Amino acid sequence: MKCSVLPRHALRSCRNSLSKVRPLQGPYGHRLVRLVDSIVPTVLRVGGYRFFFFSNEREEPVHIHVEQGERYAKFWVEPISLARNSGFRSGELRELHRLIDTHRRLFSEKWNEHFSR
Repeated sequence: MKCSVLPRHALRSCRNSLSKVRPLQGPYGHRLVRLVDSIVPTVLRVGGYRFFFFSNEREEPVHIHVEQGERYAKFWVEPISLARNSGFRSGELRELHRLIDTHRRLFSEKWNEHFSR
């Protein structure tokens, strides 16, 4: 499944279904996990948050998506600023900002590595 070909309103459910994929038992399980990671690479999991980006976002400046349960946010990495929020409260956004500041170098390195910049 490739999320980039879906209409915008379906993108959220696609992202949720991909994040819940677990390795299958048997010889093909690892291939499935690698495919999912190549579409929506997870960079970091900390404090219940998943930090990731989409493989079709090469043309945008470096940024990171964050999700926890049904909540979602997008932050620009340099300088750190909130681009989009759905469900996180202001205190949680401050915590996310702090985590992004702490791991900013990792996010930039993984972005550049993934997009071969």
